[in-house]
Amino acid sequence: MPSPLDTRLDNLLRPHCWTGRVLATGWFSFLDGKVTAGDALAQRAVSASLDRLGIVHDTAWSRAFVPA
Repeated sequence: MPSPLDTRLDNLLRPHCWTGRVLATGWFSFLDGKVTAGDALAQRAVSASLDRLGIVHDTAWSRAFVPA
């Protein structure tokens, strides 16, 4: 059973028309940005929701913050 956050994200991100490919950006995308644990967790939650909805996506990670 999806969590309330998962359900909310899915409802917010569900496309209302045709979509091609989505690029997720955030503070983790800036070369000299300051990423927090919350920023990285938010990116993971959004990516997981996009996966559940079957939406093809990429994440723009700064070289300094690319997850291993």
